[in-house]
Amino acid sequence: MKFKSIVIKGRGVGTELGFPTINLELNNIFSDINQGVYICKVTVDNQVYKGVMHFGPRKSFDEVKPSLEIFLIGFTGEIYGETVEVEIFDKIRDIQRFSSRDDLKEQIRKDIEIAEKYEVI
Repeated sequence: MKFKSIVIKGRGVGTELGFPTINLELNNIFSDINQGVYICKVTVDNQVYKGVMHFGPRKSFDEVKPSLEIFLIGFTGEIYGETVEVEIFDKIRDIQRFSSRDDLKEQIRKDIEIAEKYEVI
């Protein structure tokens, strides 16, 4: 599945954890996506990045409203207000609640390792 969305400012939690993410504006297309963590690729200004996408509530932070955020492997910078194209590939796992930030960080590391091995580009 492919879609385009606008990068919006998030709360900065990913950056605090050591995994800065881009947060995307939700629109109607997301009713077609099941909640979870996915391997994806993102095109930003004609550059393609592999990524790990989280779609759904951030249960570890007691959020119930869904959000969409992506860690872009090898990307640095800020692109607020930019439109990006996202292509979703395989689901890595379901959303889960972690009892500590360290447990969450360890799982994010594992998710990134899985995505790095996946051929998307």
